[in-house]
Formats: sequence, structure tokens, C-alpha cells
Amino acid sequence: MRQRILVGMMACGENERDRAIEAVQGQTYGDYEFFLIENRPNKEAHEALYEKFTTSADRFQVFLKLDADMVLQRPTAFEEVANFFAKHPNVGLLLFELIDWYSDSLIPGIVIARSSARWPKHADRLMVDSYVTVPGRVVTVSNRDAALAVHSPDPSPIQAFRFGVHRAMKAIQDDRRVAQRMAEKARGHWDILAKTWSHFVSRRDRRLGLAVAGAEVVLSAGSAVAARGYMSGAVEQLFAQRYANATADSLFSELSPLWSDAPANEARWQAAFAAEVRSGC
Repeated sequence: MRQRILVGMMACGENERDRAIEAVQGQTYGDYEFFLIENRPNKEAHEALYEKFTTSADRFQVFLKLDADMVLQRPTAFEEVANFFAKHPNVGLLLFELIDWYSDSLIPGIVIARSSARWPKHADRLMVDSYVTVPGRVVTVSNRDAALAVHSPDPSPIQAFRFGVHRAMKAIQDDRRVAQRMAEKARGHWDILAKTWSHFVSRRDRRLGLAVAGAEVVLSAGSAVAARGYMSGAVEQLFAQRYANATADSLFSELSPLWSDAPANEARWQAAFAAEVRSGC
């Protein structure tokens, strides 16, 4: 059966943008169309992408969602996806974990769905991609050798800082009441940040330190300090004022007292996740 793929990519200043697009254009599988949504707020970008998917369901069999910091590893990626869906008609959603540069681990992930998938409207501005519904089985590929893409292999300094801010926002979820927080997702995002710290300690790459610094800003002061958005002007200002000239050594000196004690740091995160919404949020 024909597997025509609609590939949607969202971009908002990622350093890997051109590489990510080139990797799409270099695919051996030719039965796909590609569109780019660029420089739009996170939720609005997702809504535009999902609307494009939904209104194109009569012309495609598969939807594939990428961010501009996801660089496909091999030119056969789309061919592999098409073959998988052709061989497994009972699978509706395929989730490929990514090789994450920050944490040096596998993280979620490339979302690939049959065109029967739907993304209902919702008010959540943080967990914007958590509401897909699709008939059929859900399959997750969690294998480093099989991973289709690398996540953020060459971030700019402010991009790395924003990564930490965004992950920490998802790890504490203080935009909502405690009862409405998604504990499993929070744990996953926190583990990524803890691994990013370990990666920074071993490599001393300044950008890894900046990612942890971004996370620390949110962990210590709440997501309101970032104006509830990792792409906000508030985040850009924080970076410019506090970290634009930071070195790997200065970042390590600042962060080590808080992040080197793993049990204490874990307790700080758990307390932030369990705290009720802060005044004024």
C-alpha cells in the first residue's frame, strides 16, 4: 500500500535549522511533501502544524512531525518509516526516541502518525503536544542504533539556555494546580536535566552549562521568571544580563553547589513539583 508522507517542521531560531532541512531534502524516499512553520509562538506553531496535518488527511497516509533541531541521521529514514507502516497496518502511532546532545541519552521523540490521527483543541500552553488521538497501537522505538535523528547537535548558547528553561518548566509545571500536573512527564524532563548536568561535568562544554543554568533559573524562581515561555523576551534578557559572557568554569562554580549533590537536587525538584501554584501565577 502506498505510504505518502506529509512532513511538517517547526523552526524558531535553531542553529541546526539548515542542516535539518538538508537532511529532509536528502532522503531517498521521494513520496513526501514538506512544509515549514517558522518564528511563531510555540502553541500557535503546534496548532498550525496539526491543522495542516488534519486538513491534508485525504492526500497522505502518514504525518511526520519534526523540530528544526532534529537532524535526521541517514537518508533512508523516510523509507524506513514507510516500510514500517506498510508492514504493520494495526499501528497508528510510531514514536522514535532521539539521541539527545544535551543529556547524551535517548529522549522523546519524533512523532509519526497515520493520517487518521487527530489533535483536539486544548488550552494547555506548556504540554502542547500531549493530546493526540489515533486508532491502532502505539509503538515506541527506544534504541540508540535505530534512532532516526539527533536532537540539537550544535546549539547556539542562547538556544542551550532556552532548552534548560523549557525542560525545567515541564519538570515543575507550576503553570497549573498540583492535581493537574503530569507526574510521569515531569519525571522524564527532570531526568534529562540531571543527565545534562552529568554530561556538563564530564565534558565542560559551555553550552551544556548554559542549559543547566536555564533550568536553575526556573527551578529556583518558578516559570513566571521566564514569563511562562522559553522564547520570551524575559528569557532573552536573563541570558543577556547573567550568562552571555559566562564561561564553562564560571558556570560550574555557580551551579556545582546545587547540582553536584544529586539527592539534595532531586529533593529540590520534587518540592517544586509538589508546591501549589505560586502567588501571582
